[in-house]
Amino acid sequence: MDSALAHVDEFLQNAEEIMTDLNKSLELWKDDKYNREIIDKIFRYMHSLKSGAAFLELTKLESTAHKLETLFDGFRKGAGSDQISVETIFKAVKHMGKELDRLNETRSPISIDFSPESQPEIASTASVKRDLFTSFQKELLHEASGRGEKLYRIICHLDEFPQMLYARAYLLMNNLELTVNVISTSPDMKDKSSDFTRFTAFITTDLEESSIYRAVNVDSVIRVDLIRLDYSSYLEKADDVINLNFDDTEEMPTGSWIRVEQRRIDELVGYIDQLKLSTGRFSSYRTKMDDLHTLSKGMEKVLLNVTLVPMNSLFKGFPRFVRELCRKTGKSAELQISGESCTVDRSVFDVLSETLQHLIRNAVYHGLESIDERRAVGKSESGLIEIITSKDDEQIVLTVRDDGCGINRNEILEEAVRRGYPVDFEQSDLLSILSRPGFSTVKDADNISGRGVGLDLVIHNIQDKLKGELLMRNTFGKGLEYKIIIPASRVLTKIIMMRCGGRTIAFPSRNVESSSPFERRLLVEDHNGVLTYRSGDDELSIYTESGKLHQKLENFEPGYVLVVRYLGLKAALFVDELLMEKELVSENLRLQNEKEPFLYNALLSGREYLYLSPSIISS
Repeated sequence: MDSALAHVDEFLQNAEEIMTDLNKSLELWKDDKYNREIIDKIFRYMHSLKSGAAFLELTKLESTAHKLETLFDGFRKGAGSDQISVETIFKAVKHMGKELDRLNETRSPISIDFSPESQPEIASTASVKRDLFTSFQKELLHEASGRGEKLYRIICHLDEFPQMLYARAYLLMNNLELTVNVISTSPDMKDKSSDFTRFTAFITTDLEESSIYRAVNVDSVIRVDLIRLDYSSYLEKADDVINLNFDDTEEMPTGSWIRVEQRRIDELVGYIDQLKLSTGRFSSYRTKMDDLHTLSKGMEKVLLNVTLVPMNSLFKGFPRFVRELCRKTGKSAELQISGESCTVDRSVFDVLSETLQHLIRNAVYHGLESIDERRAVGKSESGLIEIITSKDDEQIVLTVRDDGCGINRNEILEEAVRRGYPVDFEQSDLLSILSRPGFSTVKDADNISGRGVGLDLVIHNIQDKLKGELLMRNTFGKGLEYKIIIPASRVLTKIIMMRCGGRTIAFPSRNVESSSPFERRLLVEDHNGVLTYRSGDDELSIYTESGKLHQKLENFEPGYVLVVRYLGLKAALFVDELLMEKELVSENLRLQNEKEPFLYNALLSGREYLYLSPSIISS
């Protein structure tokens, strides 16, 4: 395996996320230039990019990131910024983005270990489909399916006229029945007291979608969501026979390697998700579906092994990294790596790589003495840095230690007092002080260290991204030791939390290509009132959480647009508000039951949310 390629790919994946967050933070900073929290975030992003670029010897990117870091160091210390410097910052960040794009275009696919060393069990996430139709309605569906008609769910949002709602819904129902076959409605038209502001109907037709839109294009309707459904989700044939075998004990050849691009992995995830959702709908027919459930679980286990990376590949670039740091500092050091072999998810691999780079840099720059200083205290001329890995069923422990000078506790506490931090000379924890944003005892920062960002970023990575723990043991005059403790076999899933139609909904981040505020000028409406959204050179169908959108332009509310990809398809998803992005362990996502087509009740890390399947854009 070419470790350089693996590290480049790892850096690019991490850098793409950092650049997205960096640009968002810069937009906020532009309007609030003295907000210390925003400045600290930008500081971390610049430092991360600089560190990764330095590790891979990407000198242009490292230089630009270092200059920006220096500029924000001034802002952190109270320096003002005029419009010219703001424009300069944005131009520099744009330049960094182009440099990353250039590197991305020339890189090779990442190398992945495809061995059976670790195959943790993945729990089934079966979903349950409610029985929406009576026996008679199912007969109607069977007949429509036999005629080759398409099945839709249509949701019409009506203006609120309390005295007229039922009459308007009744008129709408008549319009639909003149054009399509109405299977059922919600609310039921027999119940005049129901709230008809949201009128839903299941329909079948062989007409084009534009004809459906025309049927409901009346004054009282302010918005229409249309979603194409699959008959197989609601009907089953009694003579279906499924006989699929998956050999759970089959092993892949030890030591075999394949090259897999990240987008291919994401595509495989999409197919597995769709298979799990589809089989879950048939859970009442368990005797016929057990084989498909086994197949989907087996595919998921294979995918898990594809996304796992051997820990030893993480360390391959570090000896060269230590040599380069020693060359820059005039010091001498040896790196020793030992311990158990294990694998981690690629997302964990990325975070650990950045974290270890910071700890190694600190060890060389702050921890190890110069050659003359080591001689003077009776130490060997060359310092020692060790990385030791251990693992059990519950956790992975990475120990990073050096035999340098350690930390002068009193010096750190006195500096903290000068900065106005609350300090107890007997009880204060050194790590909590050293990891404060901007804290450093180095008077003149350079492009290696001294910004007071490194440990802050390390803590952020371990606690927030990996949900782990960092411990520090200091022996003044003899060295420093860090222990990174993270959960074993941690496969992370990123979820975007958003507001749609007054509801909080989760959506998988891997399916989101980009997000941006809704711009009215990018809407395109044809003569039938069908809307698309212009994104670059594409005109994309617009979806909401309920389905494909049809709405009059004058009633379109402000919000956000997510460009969503799923199984080769691309569409625009309109949402009211973007709340946050969060990471959770993949096993902590459970789909409980299908509340609406493509919208599920789900448990995310023990809390109940609504979860929108990206397969909605395939409807």
